[in-house]
Amino acid sequence: MQHRKNMSRNRVLFVLGALSVLLHPRPASAQIVTGRVTASSLNVRAGSSSDFDVVEVVHEGELLTIVDDVPWWYEVRTPSGQPGFAFKRWVELVLTPTTRGLRIVHFQVDQGDATLVVSSVGQAMLIDSGQYPRHANRIINYLRENNLVLTHTVVTHYDADHIGALDRVISGPDDEPGVAGVDDDGDGEIDDRFTAGEYGAAGSDDLKPTVAAFDRGDEEIGDTNAIKEYLAAVGERRAVAPQVAC
Repeated sequence: MQHRKNMSRNRVLFVLGALSVLLHPRPASAQIVTGRVTASSLNVRAGSSSDFDVVEVVHEGELLTIVDDVPWWYEVRTPSGQPGFAFKRWVELVLTPTTRGLRIVHFQVDQGDATLVVSSVGQAMLIDSGQYPRHANRIINYLRENNLVLTHTVVTHYDADHIGALDRVISGPDDEPGVAGVDDDGDGEIDDRFTAGEYGAAGSDDLKPTVAAFDRGDEEIGDTNAIKEYLAAVGERRAVAPQVAC
């Protein structure tokens, strides 16, 4: 019994350490910038020129996350999570003050766990993921519907019901690492879930965390397929969560 209490206590401290990164105070004047599409349809392109390929078409009223401002174009992320560039003429800026409170969303993932914490400045941290594709779909749909970019992931421990769906979340709406049907890293394998080079490739709809993927480190990590897929999916974003003393 005492061992189980210690495990629960350690897990709580681990999650608090990860949350301390997300909830670090930010300037009160910070703003989340989005853009509303004003054209009936608008091509989102792979680069800041009409010479680049169209990666997605968005429509009037849809909201784009503004990532950067370049001459004549905005670097954006679409509601589906697709990165690209949109011509400024057809995008109306919408400034959202960061007075929104903290949001905590618990997903139904059967016996496992999956919780999304969204900070007042729009950073989104996913704590565990559930196990099955249907669990991943619920998380992906929420991120898309709320125009959120996944900034952090946290794995509290390595059981499949907590980690099993994370590679599918990171694979994005098309459920394939990188660009579906493409050998993104040139190793001769297409859409290989065990290869880090496939995830987050340019032009993909992947939802690889933009800041960090926290876990407990290599102690007791094991060698299951779920763990191998997780390690490949987070790749160089992997980090050990900060420790919280008590």
